[in-house]
Amino acid sequence: MCRLVYLLSAFSTIAFAQSTESAQATLNPPNSQLKEIVVTAAPLLHRWKLQGGALLDLAPSMHWPEPVVTAEVDDDRRPVLVTLEYHIAAKDTDAFLQAVRHIAAERRRDGAYHWGIFEDTSVAGRWLETFLVDSWIEHQRQHWRVTNADRLVETEVQRFQSSGAPKVTHYIAPETDAARPSKVSPS
Repeated sequence: MCRLVYLLSAFSTIAFAQSTESAQATLNPPNSQLKEIVVTAAPLLHRWKLQGGALLDLAPSMHWPEPVVTAEVDDDRRPVLVTLEYHIAAKDTDAFLQAVRHIAAERRRDGAYHWGIFEDTSVAGRWLETFLVDSWIEHQRQHWRVTNADRLVETEVQRFQSSGAPKVTHYIAPETDAARPSKVSPS
């Protein structure tokens, strides 16, 4: 099945390339070309397999705690900035940075559109992981999407934490004046 998807993707790419070369070309290559590609590519792909994540436990882990909020937050409030504060010993810095880069892919896969890791200049060993998510509901969905495989990656990163768990903080942009309910003063 994976090979079929790959072949179809390759056909689409070839067809797109041909269509850009000539304004008269269509997105579908002629049948003779398709047959030629299949006959040529099939033996080459016999031993090549796409990574399907078969060894990963992609079941939801639900290990992220619910965010702490002081008031109800509208689902469509946006954007949301999430920070995780780590305290890492100097001897573990390189290994920590290598491990935390794997979390970047997890965050982006689950909806973050920006991710970063920053070192505090005023406190040695304090690192801040940040990521931005489009809306509050999208961040809540991240909590639901996190998998057992993700938990393993996070555990690897957290083993460098000096003590306790990283401190997680959620920030949300203020509502615009147009969206904020106006206060009516008694007349």
